[in-house]
Amino acid sequence: MDAASGHTGGGSVNVITKSGTNTPHGSVYEFNRVSNLTANLFFNNLAGAPKQPTLYNQWGSSFGAPVMIPKVLDGRNRVFVFLAYEGINERLNTPVYSTVPTAAQRNGDFSGLLALGANYQIYDPSTGVVQGSRISRQPFPNNLIPASRFNPIAQAYLAKFYPLPNVAGTSNGLNNFYAAGDGSTPRFNNTLGRLDFNLSDRHKLFVSGRHNNYDGSGENLLGGPLSTTASLTGSVRTNFGAMVDDVYTFSPTLVLNTRLNWTQYNQVVVNFSSGFDITSLGFPQSLKNAAPQAILPQLSFSAYRGIGAAGTGPTPYDSYQIFSTATKLANRHSLKFGVDLRQTRSTVLSAGNPSGTFTFGTNWTTGPLDNSSGAPIGQDMASFLLGLPTSGGLDVNSRSTLRVGYYAGFSRTITM
Repeated sequence: MDAASGHTGGGSVNVITKSGTNTPHGSVYEFNRVSNLTANLFFNNLAGAPKQPTLYNQWGSSFGAPVMIPKVLDGRNRVFVFLAYEGINERLNTPVYSTVPTAAQRNGDFSGLLALGANYQIYDPSTGVVQGSRISRQPFPNNLIPASRFNPIAQAYLAKFYPLPNVAGTSNGLNNFYAAGDGSTPRFNNTLGRLDFNLSDRHKLFVSGRHNNYDGSGENLLGGPLSTTASLTGSVRTNFGAMVDDVYTFSPTLVLNTRLNWTQYNQVVVNFSSGFDITSLGFPQSLKNAAPQAILPQLSFSAYRGIGAAGTGPTPYDSYQIFSTATKLANRHSLKFGVDLRQTRSTVLSAGNPSGTFTFGTNWTTGPLDNSSGAPIGQDMASFLLGLPTSGGLDVNSRSTLRVGYYAGFSRTITM
């Protein structure tokens, strides 16, 4: 590795951009993968689901020429421009199985699980009594939870966000929902511009600017539009950059190259429930007022598909650089030396779960003792219906900033 390449734990990539020439040149291209010629996925066929639309369309253009301004500037041999653009539209199909509560379970009826074994019994946490050093509980008769015990927030979640099963799944109901159309729809575009100046036979300079943007929609794990807004997140990644590169030839044996560069990387994770009014589910107004970011409270289960995602804000990451090298040829020796001056600045806001996160396990509904093994499925959803989370939390995070400097000198000698 060249001595000028430092401050990295991996590889080094050298990128060279085109410049315009005295003759105008351009290009236009497109690649399109046709959905109609794509076979259906194996698991779609297995579930009897039709083929979902797919897309991959990549296109772009470039143009380079001398800068010509009538009666003002004839840029041939002196000033050149180069422009390029590329865009990609894509639709990915990554179907997934999930576990959702059945119609009976939504109504507190888990009796169907008892036919699979006594380990699916659901116990009533309100019957807990001290038995030695443990807590003993009584079972819900026939695995039926009375409607009077239902938590209204749990009922609102089930009504708004959970679809009914659409495949048989396993004998105990695992993997009973198949999202054939699950997948993301990323969009990407990239723009580049470069302006070259031949200031003299010894002096050359170029200025470039670049921008690219990636917009990912995230996945749709539970099918319908309501779950799209609540299941996961999408992301927007935006990069900007600008560079000034100056090359001066003092003599046939001495060349100085100085470069100024700025690059910004910014990722925003978009929570599809952003702006959601949590009081519409029954959460108190005080929780809504305390949340620095309005998003749907996140739910996690032992066996069932969770709902919601953590929130985060923009995370701009800026890198500034002054890079200068001098190359001297002396007889059989090539001497190279210079400096690399950088400053990196980043600002991060990770909102986490400002409206709360709740995990529902088997702790409240297992039995006959509180340390008995939990059921493979059922007890976690029963705890949810009763409004008894195993754990939970609330994040109130602040923004953090970071500034790091890197200042290095280097030299290299090659004998030929």
